[in-house]
Amino acid sequence: MLSPALAASPMGPWPHASQTAPLPLDLFTVAPVAGAAVALHRRFRARLRRSVLAHLRAAESAFGCELPDLIRKAKALDESRHFSPLVYHLHAALRDAMRGKDVTAVLDALRGWETAGTSDLYDTEYRVESILAEPWEAAHVRALRQSDPRDDLGNLTDGKTVMRGFVGSLPTEALQAYADALSLLRELEPVIAAEYDEYVCRLKLFHGKCLMGATSPRFFGAVFLRYEARETCPSLYFLEHLVHEVSHLHLYALMGEDPLFLNDESETYPSPLRSDPRPMMGVFHAAFVLARIVRTFRRLAQSKHAYQAEVARRLPELVRCFQEALETSEVNARPTERGARIIATMRASGEGR
Repeated sequence: MLSPALAASPMGPWPHASQTAPLPLDLFTVAPVAGAAVALHRRFRARLRRSVLAHLRAAESAFGCELPDLIRKAKALDESRHFSPLVYHLHAALRDAMRGKDVTAVLDALRGWETAGTSDLYDTEYRVESILAEPWEAAHVRALRQSDPRDDLGNLTDGKTVMRGFVGSLPTEALQAYADALSLLRELEPVIAAEYDEYVCRLKLFHGKCLMGATSPRFFGAVFLRYEARETCPSLYFLEHLVHEVSHLHLYALMGEDPLFLNDESETYPSPLRSDPRPMMGVFHAAFVLARIVRTFRRLAQSKHAYQAEVARRLPELVRCFQEALETSEVNARPTERGARIIATMRASGEGR
């Protein structure tokens, strides 16, 4: 049985951001800011390290034992290096187990930390690969497969969410479309491309239905993205979704500094990307990522690339969804000072300023 000490262990994803000096207000914007991702990511890793240590010490107190090897391993985490998604996975597993007061799960999580080699804890190379190429993915793919099935417009649908890995080599056309999209992003939005380089170390492709893509603080640094050979304009598809997912990661990093809004998770609101109401977290994220996709597509529309017809077809719907999410946020969010600033910059972005 868990002791009261474990029941009172750290509950949130990170210790409070007040442990470090606040970042300049100017960084709290939907607009890409050169150098911001590097600073945010470093602080994000520092908070993770402190949180791991706090959870390990709470586990020591709960079980009435010492964990010197694990404490040393956590203290040795080098914040100057990019952590691998495994580190975020191990942190989430320990936090969730302690939150659930599940002795077996806590011991499993501690064992995960114990068996992780030093080289496993850091991102040493960027990779594009199929899902399920690394052991830490299994739990997250399983959870995503159990998520509510939705069509490509976000509407709940019958059936089930399907995520299937690629056996053997990834499709050549997928790799080419991805390479084209990243090159286009570097040309149109070099700062967002720099954010991608800073935050993302794994692009995990799959095929299936009822899920387009996913990223999370639970496996920060990895992006799961669906690819189907039937895409009519695969390079544009990759461009949209690379911007989409890296914008989620950037907003997660900002939210490590400040909660941005104070709405309770039980409060739900209409969202343009889902047919069912969502908490403010989902609506705010939708407005943020859509603002950046609209910005990128507007730049593409003004360029001389050969995607004008498809951009012209997609852009009005993207603008409509962005405006809907923004208006819901403006009316219903209870923002902090920094959250209010982001909302104001999203409004300015929507007006082309």
